[in-house]
Amino acid sequence: MKIIQILVLVSYVLGATFSSTSLGDALHENGSVYGWREEEQRQFKNWVQENQKEYNNEFEMIYRMEVFVKNYRAMKHHNEQLPKDVWGLNVFSDETSEELMDKIFMKRDFDQHYETFNEDDINAIKSDALSHNSFLQADKTVVVVKKVVKTTAAPAPKNPPSLDWLKQITDVQQQGRCGSCWAFAVQDVVISRLAIANKNKLDQLSKTHLIDCADGNTAGCDGGSVSDAFDFINNYGTVYEKDYREYDQKEGECSKPKGSIGYKQFKSVQGLTKFTNADIETAMQTGPVTALMYADESWLRYTSGIINTCGYPKVSNYQHVVSFVAYDTQTWFAKNSWGAKWGMNGYFQVAKNGEANCLDKIKKITYPVI
Repeated sequence: MKIIQILVLVSYVLGATFSSTSLGDALHENGSVYGWREEEQRQFKNWVQENQKEYNNEFEMIYRMEVFVKNYRAMKHHNEQLPKDVWGLNVFSDETSEELMDKIFMKRDFDQHYETFNEDDINAIKSDALSHNSFLQADKTVVVVKKVVKTTAAPAPKNPPSLDWLKQITDVQQQGRCGSCWAFAVQDVVISRLAIANKNKLDQLSKTHLIDCADGNTAGCDGGSVSDAFDFINNYGTVYEKDYREYDQKEGECSKPKGSIGYKQFKSVQGLTKFTNADIETAMQTGPVTALMYADESWLRYTSGIINTCGYPKVSNYQHVVSFVAYDTQTWFAKNSWGAKWGMNGYFQVAKNGEANCLDKIKKITYPVI
């Protein structure tokens, strides 16, 4: 009888707004069938309202509330452990990690021109972690323009202890359920660097243009090569967001193969696969850079602090591209493409040096020289 009652009562939440009937009382009366606590029911109701969630039927709503409660409990447990990163409720809170990771991360490395880490590499780095704070400090190899080039170590440049380009970046946007992080990060870095060099106004570039038109090793919503995307812009140009079809989380036919922005304006495209902290800082002296990183499910629950890096060995199949826009003595400050309701208004922090028994998640740094 209670299950029948809750199927009727939960229909009150099947829209962006709620009726005057007390959903809280209804769920409290019947929610014990599923083991939901009063606080969890109230949190779900408030979250649905705030995020204007709509569900197709009562069964979907019940399933999503069950997922929400599991995520909510995991969040509370995580935060009670006093970690450096804080988990909280965000736009992903009624979805499982498995379904999200299949929709928004890249599952393979699209930059095949560069060295990639295999399992032996990861194990070797992990075993060497006790003698290095981070593998960022362990190498002197620099990769330039799609070629792995071993160079003689030069004296470390004297970079300022902190730097930010926050006044030279566009607003955070939402990639949605499409593995187009590469297009967002590339366009963010391109327009920032062009604006810094006084070559273009600071305005959103079209991510859809890259998804539809970029050639090379790019696959739209399945992921793409950052370096190939930069090369495409240099060879053919790109366009402002307002001058191309609206972003719809899909790959379509290319309606403008060429654009004027960025065309023949890059002296080179540089990529680093093994580097020191100073190398990244040096790259950022002329503007933001893209960072290809290993990702795990902790990213989906993150709301503030220094994002956890300890899941690295288990998640090497999931990759995500962001842009580094600032740094201080301890962290990199990164812009994501999951909307302003995720993380710290769409941003997150990464430790420059991971814990002794962990691996840093940064895999590649790529940027155009203008």
